[in-house]
Amino acid sequence: MDKQSVLRAYCFSLDRKIGEAKDSFQAAREGVSEGSATSDSRFATVGFQEGQIAVEASARLSSLRRARQDADFLPSGRLNRPIIGALVTVENNQDKTRAYYLIVPGAGGESFTVDGQEVLAVSISAPILGPISKIRVGDTFEFRGRSLTFSEIS
Repeated sequence: MDKQSVLRAYCFSLDRKIGEAKDSFQAAREGVSEGSATSDSRFATVGFQEGQIAVEASARLSSLRRARQDADFLPSGRLNRPIIGALVTVENNQDKTRAYYLIVPGAGGESFTVDGQEVLAVSISAPILGPISKIRVGDTFEFRGRSLTFSEIS
C-alpha cells in the first residue's frame, strides 16, 4: 500500500467527516434555537437534550479540525519505526489478512479506505503498537489471542 495514497485518503476522509460534523452541529444549534422559544416544560427538556447534542457535535468538529491540521504535517517519507506518521502493516498468521495502521497525533480512531483496504488511524499509544515497538519487521507476535506478523512499515 502506497503511503502517499494513504495520507491523501486520510486527509480526504477527515475533510468529509468535518463537513458532516458541521452539518450535525448546525442542525443541533437550530434545534436548540427553536426549542428555546417556548416555555412549555416538555420542550425545555428537549431543548436541553438538543443543547447536549450541540455540545457533543461541537467537540467532534473541533477534534476533527485538529486532526486535519495535524495531518498536513505527517511525514510522507519512509520511516523505519512505529512513530507518528508511520504506516504499519500487520498480517494475521491464520487467515493471512492484513491490517493497516496510520499512526497519527492525537486520539486516532478514524478509519478510511484506500484501494479497497481499510486503514485505521491510531494514536501512538494504541495497544497494537506496544508489541510492535519491541520487534522488527518480519517478527511474529501475539496480540489479543491472535498470532500476527509485523509485515511492513513505511
